[in-house]
Amino acid sequence: MRSLTLKLIISFVSVAALSIAVLAVVINRAASIEFTSYLELIGRMQGMMEGMMGGMMGYGRNMMGMMGALGEPEQKFLGNLRSSLVWTGIATIGLALVTAILLARQIVLPLRRLTAATRELAAGNLKQRVEVTSHDEIGEVGRAFNSMADKLARNEELRRNM
Repeated sequence: MRSLTLKLIISFVSVAALSIAVLAVVINRAASIEFTSYLELIGRMQGMMEGMMGGMMGYGRNMMGMMGALGEPEQKFLGNLRSSLVWTGIATIGLALVTAILLARQIVLPLRRLTAATRELAAGNLKQRVEVTSHDEIGEVGRAFNSMADKLARNEELRRNM
C-alpha cells in the first residue's frame, strides 16, 4: 500500500469500526444484564403480589412464568437495541469515512504539490516555489523547500557571476 491517502482513510475507518464494535458489545452486554435484572425484580414483585393475594385465580403464577423468560416484548426490545447499535455503527463508520477522506486530502494535497515542485526544481526550474498556507509540520517542510530553492537560486546566480 503506497498511497498515504488510502493509509489514512483505512486508519480512520479502522479505529471507528473497532470503537463501534467495542461500544456495541459493551452496550449490548450491559443492557442485557440490566434488562435481566429488571425482569427478575418484576418477577419478585409478582411473587410478592401472588403471596399477598393468595393466588387469586392463578394470575400471579402466570405472570411469574412470563417474567422468568424473555417474552416477545422483551425480545423485541433487545432486537431494537441491537438494530439501533448496528445502524448507529454504520452511520458512524460512514461519517468516519467522509472525515478521513477530507482530512487525508488536507494532508496529502500539500505533499503532492511539494513533490511536483521538487521535481520542477530538480529539472532546473530554480524559480519554483510552493504556496505555504499552514503553520504545521507540512507548512514547515514547505517553508524549508522555499528556503532551499532561494539558496539554490542565489548560488546559481553567484556561480554565473563568477
